[in-house]
Amino acid sequence: MFIGSVLLYPNMQKKGCIEAISLVSEKLHSLGIDIIMSEEHIESFNLNNIKIDRYLPEQEAFVACDIAIVLGGDGTMLSAAHTACLINTPLLGINLGTLGYMSELEIAEIDLLDKLKEEFNCAHRMMIDISVERESIQIACFTALNEVLISRGAVASMLGLNLICDGSQVNHYRADGLIVSTPTGSSAYSMSAGGPIIDTKLDAICVCPVCSHSLSGSRALIFSPKSEIVIKPLSEKGGDIILTADGRYSFPLKDGDSVIITKSAKITRFVKLKKDAFYDALNRKLG
Repeated sequence: MFIGSVLLYPNMQKKGCIEAISLVSEKLHSLGIDIIMSEEHIESFNLNNIKIDRYLPEQEAFVACDIAIVLGGDGTMLSAAHTACLINTPLLGINLGTLGYMSELEIAEIDLLDKLKEEFNCAHRMMIDISVERESIQIACFTALNEVLISRGAVASMLGLNLICDGSQVNHYRADGLIVSTPTGSSAYSMSAGGPIIDTKLDAICVCPVCSHSLSGSRALIFSPKSEIVIKPLSEKGGDIILTADGRYSFPLKDGDSVIITKSAKITRFVKLKKDAFYDALNRKLG
């Protein structure tokens, strides 16, 4: 794959971001690679001393580049993924955050960008589509790389949650919520709630309860990527029910709504410049 232009997608709120943009842009220009940035960065931040070859509207920038380099943490990677998956733009993460589990490189490893002029691989990460139906009419839809959470809003009381797979009742939970995650998301909120870590080379759907008030309903379940998962929430004592996708998009639910989750046709592509040692990275980042 020939790399002629790269989109820099930074989280300007991260400490050291301007310095990181300067270092990465200098490195890319030394490799003969042009740099694109979103127009929103022209006036918002002082980049006058950094050579940027083109500023474009964000959607056009993702189309025009060969890959996007994401400067930030996992939240920034998720933000970039929601646009990149529409255009099939590969993402390369450089960690400026605390964890940076999705990032390929640390800022001290930018010399590895030399490999962009060689052959490199892209890992394909599964995503999930989420639709909300009310009285059999679709009222919302989302795509997520990590997970979708169905939980309480402001009222701290349990929900009733019916879990259905391919038309068959699986379980009824009384819990604070349910997390439905991809393998990429299995090492995020789902893991914190006691769910399993799933190798990202696999396609699977994980359903993990949050604080289930049941011995039998406290375990996470793994489903085939071909399955259709349906969750029907019931507010037992009134109050809000909220659907949250990738920690970014929220939607209010009502009793009787159906949340339908399936494997998406969209994928997120991650550029791999190092050996794809999933468990080494897991141990290094989370151990």
